[in-house]
Amino acid sequence: MNLNYDKLLEKWIDFLVEEDQYLGYGIPDNEDDLMDIYDGLAEDFCKQYGYSEETLEFAFHGQWYDSFADEYFRLLEKGGWKGFKKEASMP
Repeated sequence: MNLNYDKLLEKWIDFLVEEDQYLGYGIPDNEDDLMDIYDGLAEDFCKQYGYSEETLEFAFHGQWYDSFADEYFRLLEKGGWKGFKKEASMP
């Protein structure tokens, strides 16, 4: 596997902002939704650009996870996402 971190991260950001792709999967309501959406985006990115399962695991769930996930979270917040809705407590 011969990956260039900077080029892959730049391509990931371009993929996310292209036609607001990062919002196309919906707005997460909880942490499970957030991770499901991130996983779906990562899988679609790898399919679209012909990256292997090994690349998916390494870049999006392994060694480079923090950087790649942070870009997705940053774009969500930039797009107006305020985090998860707090459930009203029962009296």
